[in-house]
Amino acid sequence: MSKPDTTLIIDSKKETQKIIDHIKKIRVEKKINQEKIAVALGISQNAYSKIERGETKLSVAYLITILHAMDATLSVHITKEA
Repeated sequence: MSKPDTTLIIDSKKETQKIIDHIKKIRVEKKINQEKIAVALGISQNAYSKIERGETKLSVAYLITILHAMDATLSVHITKEA
């Protein structure tokens, strides 16, 4: 029996874009380039760029790593959609 996939994905496009916009704002304000974040994630700069452009879904694990790499925090309110 295989293990279940426990990767959490932020799937709401609207909410994901808010988070990504906030991450990018922090990154730019702190003068951190995409390459540094990509290295922390173990991916290419191009792959990270796709996350910021919303072309790749953002996992919670990546979100935590990104925030850690920028020494930043993010407050997220989780609500149940109807």
